[in-house]
Amino acid sequence: MKEYTEGGLKFQFDDKKWLLPDYQEKGEYVMFDKHPLYKAIEKIGNCKEKDKKGNLVSIRGAKAVDFVGILNDNIYLIEIKNNRQTEDIEQKKIECVTTDIANKVKDSLISIIGGKYNCKIDNKLWQNIVNLFYEKDNRIQIICWIEINTQDIDNKRINILHSLYARKLKTKLKWLIDSNKLLIVNKNIFYKEGFNKTLSFEVI
Repeated sequence: MKEYTEGGLKFQFDDKKWLLPDYQEKGEYVMFDKHPLYKAIEKIGNCKEKDKKGNLVSIRGAKAVDFVGILNDNIYLIEIKNNRQTEDIEQKKIECVTTDIANKVKDSLISIIGGKYNCKIDNKLWQNIVNLFYEKDNRIQIICWIEINTQDIDNKRINILHSLYARKLKTKLKWLIDSNKLLIVNKNIFYKEGFNKTLSFEVI
């Protein structure tokens, strides 16, 4: 079992079924956005360029999803957004959050495809991911874990907000995946639909 903590949640992956990075820091497994493969390109985020007036401005740097792994010969990219905001704030954030997730997906794939030649740590995993990526069948699955403040919003409204997230993400990621390969969940949906069994991980 490989265990990670993100957004106040503890994720436990069945490492007999999942292929995940083995890299650790201080005896703990680190998520993809802390892995040396990604950290090697993160410094791109410190770049600046001149605007039309000649002023130096920061440009968007590379970002990464929280988890990258292989399950049943499919590539999974998982991003955790534990927002827990009010409904009004949540609706205003949807465009910003979905753009951020789409950028993280793209940058994560770029870092793996480019870094597999240079990063010796977990190199076998990166090679496997790239090989699956270039197969004819699209092997990419994206999971967005989005927690919303359940104290202020009933389940019906949460489902509506999740559908808004899904609609935006499907549009932003249509270059990469079909809509049926995008999963939007929270803890309640994850267990209610039995995804913990089909995806072989638990959330505490």
